Amino acid sequence: MNATMRVNPIVFIFIVFLTSLCTAQSSYNLYERQTALVGTGIDEARHLPDSILVNDSEVIHIQDSLLIREVDYRLDYVRGIIHFSGTLSVEDTARITYQVLPLNLRISYFNPILTIRPEEAATLDTLKSLPLPSESEFMDIGSLHKSGTLVRGITIGSDRDLSVESGLNLQVEGRLGKDVDVLALLSDENTPIQPEGNTATLQEIDKVLIEVQSTHFGATLGDYELQLDGPRFGSYYRKLQGGRLEGRTTDSRLTLSGAVSKGQYHSNFFYGEEGNQGPYPLTDEEGRTGILVLAGTERVWLDGERLLRGENNDYIIEYGLGEITFTPKRLITSDSRITVDFQYSAESYGRDIYAVQGESRFFDDRMGIRTTFISESDAKNNPLSFIMSEDNRAVISSAGDDPSLAGVMQVDSVAVGEGYYIREVVSIDSIFTYVGPDSTGYLNVIFSYVGQGNGDYKREAGASGFYYEWVGPGEGSYAPVNRLTLPERKMLADIEVWGNPTGTSQIKFEGAISDLDQNTLSGLDDGDNDGTAWAAKGSWQSSDVKKSGDFARFKVDAQVRDVDAQFSQIDRYQQVEYNRQWDLDEEASNEETVSEVAMTIRPISPWTSKIEYGLLDKPTDGFRSERWRGETKLLNPDLPLISAEADWIRSSSDAAGRTGFWTRGKSSAQHSFWRLTPSVSYEREHKHDDYADSLGGFLFNVYEAGLRYEAGKLVLETSQEVRDDQNYLQNKLDDHSHARTGIYHLELSNWRNLTTDFLFTHRDKEYQQSDSSATRTDLLEMNAGWTPFHRSVNLKAHYRINNTRVSTIVQTPVEVGPGQGTHTKIGDVYYEDPEGEYILIAQSTGEFEPVVELEGSASLDLDPHRLPKADQDNLPAPWKYLSSQTLLNFTEKTKEDDTWSLYLLDFSKFQKDSTLQGTFLLREDLFLFRHRRDLSFRLRGEISQSLSNLYLSGGQETKRKSASFRLRRSFNEKWSTQLDVGRETEQRVYRQTSASSRDILTWKGSLEPVFRPDRIWEIGLRIVEQLDSDRVENLKSNRYGLESRITRSFMQKGRAELRLDWHHVATSADVLPYEMAEGDPPGHNFRWDLRLDYRISKYLTATLSYNGNKEADRETIHIGQAEIRAFF
Repeated sequence: MNATMRVNPIVFIFIVFLTSLCTAQSSYNLYERQTALVGTGIDEARHLPDSILVNDSEVIHIQDSLLIREVDYRLDYVRGIIHFSGTLSVEDTARITYQVLPLNLRISYFNPILTIRPEEAATLDTLKSLPLPSESEFMDIGSLHKSGTLVRGITIGSDRDLSVESGLNLQVEGRLGKDVDVLALLSDENTPIQPEGNTATLQEIDKVLIEVQSTHFGATLGDYELQLDGPRFGSYYRKLQGGRLEGRTTDSRLTLSGAVSKGQYHSNFFYGEEGNQGPYPLTDEEGRTGILVLAGTERVWLDGERLLRGENNDYIIEYGLGEITFTPKRLITSDSRITVDFQYSAESYGRDIYAVQGESRFFDDRMGIRTTFISESDAKNNPLSFIMSEDNRAVISSAGDDPSLAGVMQVDSVAVGEGYYIREVVSIDSIFTYVGPDSTGYLNVIFSYVGQGNGDYKREAGASGFYYEWVGPGEGSYAPVNRLTLPERKMLADIEVWGNPTGTSQIKFEGAISDLDQNTLSGLDDGDNDGTAWAAKGSWQSSDVKKSGDFARFKVDAQVRDVDAQFSQIDRYQQVEYNRQWDLDEEASNEETVSEVAMTIRPISPWTSKIEYGLLDKPTDGFRSERWRGETKLLNPDLPLISAEADWIRSSSDAAGRTGFWTRGKSSAQHSFWRLTPSVSYEREHKHDDYADSLGGFLFNVYEAGLRYEAGKLVLETSQEVRDDQNYLQNKLDDHSHARTGIYHLELSNWRNLTTDFLFTHRDKEYQQSDSSATRTDLLEMNAGWTPFHRSVNLKAHYRINNTRVSTIVQTPVEVGPGQGTHTKIGDVYYEDPEGEYILIAQSTGEFEPVVELEGSASLDLDPHRLPKADQDNLPAPWKYLSSQTLLNFTEKTKEDDTWSLYLLDFSKFQKDSTLQGTFLLREDLFLFRHRRDLSFRLRGEISQSLSNLYLSGGQETKRKSASFRLRRSFNEKWSTQLDVGRETEQRVYRQTSASSRDILTWKGSLEPVFRPDRIWEIGLRIVEQLDSDRVENLKSNRYGLESRITRSFMQKGRAELRLDWHHVATSADVLPYEMAEGDPPGHNFRWDLRLDYRISKYLTATLSYNGNKEADRETIHIGQAEIRAFF
């Protein structure tokens, strides 16, 4: 790395370490938030983690550039939605700092109307009797609180067709008549985006919801979540679009729902990997990755524990790619058991859903009945991904329930050079061979994923997209067929009856019938559609707990259930780790008979013990499992807290030819005294599987000790864990691995203006086998802040270490026409251009590499102006007028082996050949008279570097160094000026043979006098000149010009602005690189912009704009826009 970039890491680490010794996350500043948005390569709106932002409080940087609102981005302060003017590429990261109010505010509020009945009013001395409302007053909507916006606009230009833009955001809530509350959310932003899964709560775009509630009635229309609770087999959760009706009385409830489903339910279970926090891709029912997960529908469990979404919690999720990454607060290992339930967009058929649930209670809740009916059916005549022609219908009809038979070959012959494939003969087989675009190809072929081992082709990634390569019969996972998805229908009817014969006993019975038709266009294979299931449960306890402090000393629970092989679940009805609970085989059928009994003893209040016994039988699989479980807890705060649990599972499987015995045990103890809380725990599992000719299974022991110290605002905590694993090898237990894990936590809250939250996890795992290498995991999350001396010193630091994976990226260019894209192609390189003719679609190849991921930032703001006036007066004259801002940002994703050098921020190890993606920014601003309006000076120095090796099309390395000086002078109320001069060097290396590297030296200067004759007029003329020299190709250019603007303000109504720019680029070259002369071609270049913002009334504004440009080598482009915005 360049010597100028070698910031002394010892100084930076010393600052961070001092603050971390005394500093909890996000508690040092209740008002300010920081976040980072990583580019996706797609032009889309993005959600910030917060809503209701303080206006004009945001500061946004992309690498080394400060973005300007309404020029580089648009920000909705109320909903926290940002839209960048250009596409944010995957190698860019927008770092955003903004302020929010330290209050838990909703987006809107309403004042409920105090209603007093006339007969009550007469008894109140302090109130006048209220007149009985008339019929018209009864229907008056004056009690409703309305807020929102309605936007309508058009855009037309010489290089584009007429387009209509619309947006709606309306919220109405309040009381409509007597005892009737209404809530209406109408949001249509015309933006195909998904919320980002990095916060605990989500804000949805394009949501329509109308909800009316009264004492006995409720109705919902639009986007809603249907949650049916209660029965074991009939529990149900979906995100839907449609309608829902609810009726309720004191003892009864009825819910009716009819809707279109946004997605399809699926569940994934997988084990983690050592040294890999993610991303972990989710798969659909056919095993495909890269799926679209519906926002907010996921439920994630780690080792049976439900996790919470959010960067500051347990995990984040990329909904658009279907990938989950775990934060440093949750260590993922090869022993981690991860379960994810979610809904994803299948994009095959629309799905109609109807649901009914009724419930009634009798005899003072001593008896009840609940019935549930659910139907999910694909719209078989209206597929979304193909046309239902007669031929396709015949193929699907003849396939029965076997999706592998529903495929048609789709090969289109085109002219030579317009196709991507040719046909060749290998042995006796005819195959398709990829030859690429602009070659000898004369065929276009559609390939479909058919499962690993079922296809003859594999998918490969190239510089310009994906293609398919023949690898041999049964060696691939793709086939040259267009797989037609079979339309299916699921139905479930469930009834549940319960009663409480006495105050100490309860019985419950449930029966369910399911109907799964895997192909509604075919009558074949329908003999196994119907299935049944039933369950019965009873409980008895020794006393009826009614008084505070009472408890039942003895309790018995018993249950039995039977599920046949054809029963189909419509949602999860089993425990999260059901297979582990019974030692089930991976491919076990649904059929089972289960009997369970449990006895709980509580002789004294703090002590509880429980014994369970269960028996499971799966006749079709030849599987049987018997389970014992015991647990005891002593929870007396004056005594050590002790808990212990143990499981014994004996199982046998005819299909696998094994008998197994699995024992599990875990115990723990902790006790608090003085400021200390020591703790110890021990866990052991032994799984012994006896096969006909061998033994299988494992044994592990886990020992853990912890200590917590708490003194006021300071908390220190550590835990140390040792795990030894053994596996059966050659019919005996053999040492497999040894792992040591240490967790260290420090938290300090607002101690002498210092706050911090420091969490570090270190894990080493060694393997006994020579073919396995040792692994190491380091996770760190640190946030610190220090604001002494009345905040005249403001120091912030953030540092994160994570072990993740990254995938190489394929960027596929799509030509959309002049002015419609986000990139311009010059040579073989695509440059960002808001008036370009290409968009770039970024896709992951699915091939991940493990990396160490570092992310850090530090800022130091020194400003004596924040000191009290008396303290400012005591400062020497030079120092009271000086202030400074220092900013350091860096990210690094690398395969570097010397990890400790990385952790200690040895920047000489950054952005090397082992780096897959990295950025670095160091900026120093020195101000003189920073807060004076008549005269101020700023001296800025900046170093930035970025490196990306993620793209298959080639990597790119950029290095910039700049120094600039700014002078602002206000002579009087009418005249002011701003002077800017600077020097910049930019070195850009394209790691492609077809793109030339750059080494550009730039000198630039500008002078802008501004004249304000009165409060409504402002006239500015900016004189600019820029000298560029490319020292690689020995090119020089001189760009000079005038940038004028005239602004007319309409007091409290709006403003009009006219901008006229002329630039001339002088050079001896015919063509200049895009990096020179601000991208302008040689010759005269003109740009103009006329804009009018006007408030027609209190609730209505209008915007008119006309802009254009005439570059020396292009036709003139004209663009006109008009927009009306209404506020409610």
